[in-house]
Amino acid sequence: MYVCLCVPVSDRVVRQAVAEGVRTLQELADRSGAGSVCGGCVDELCLLLNEGEELPAGAGSLGESDRGKTCREANGSSKR
Repeated sequence: MYVCLCVPVSDRVVRQAVAEGVRTLQELADRSGAGSVCGGCVDELCLLLNEGEELPAGAGSLGESDRGKTCREANGSSKR
């Protein structure tokens, strides 16, 4: 299933990136382009990056200040 439609990226691509060590939204955006255009897929990308952990509603798009942060850090959540 496609997760990012702006830059066609599937959940399989995201899971493969995670298996190869990608841990942040920025790393994923740098590698695949996912999450780098409109930000509409960032919530789903975070779920995939964090293996289904719940995130705050409306995680938002990847901003300049979020470079290198994990989804949890970018969204101000400390829940583990």
